[in-house]
Amino acid sequence: MFVADGGKSVEKLLGMTGEPYRPEMQQYKEAKELGVYDMWKLHTERSELQRQYLEQWMYMNIDAVLGKLSLCEDPMSDTDVEQRPRLPTPA
Repeated sequence: MFVADGGKSVEKLLGMTGEPYRPEMQQYKEAKELGVYDMWKLHTERSELQRQYLEQWMYMNIDAVLGKLSLCEDPMSDTDVEQRPRLPTPA
């Protein structure tokens, strides 16, 4: 669904800054625009997968899944807490 517009949104953003496509963005550069019918099919498939996941969660009585927000490592993980930049306190 991220490339349903044929990558036009990403192309526009990169054009404004003059940045090139990064290697991991190749799918945006090569994307073909989906028509309305294909987009509806894709939405229908997504909705069915969501329904199946919800059904499994309800069957297993799962309320939530906790996990890391990012696969990226915290760049300040080796820094003492006292040395980390602090947010300004509200007045």
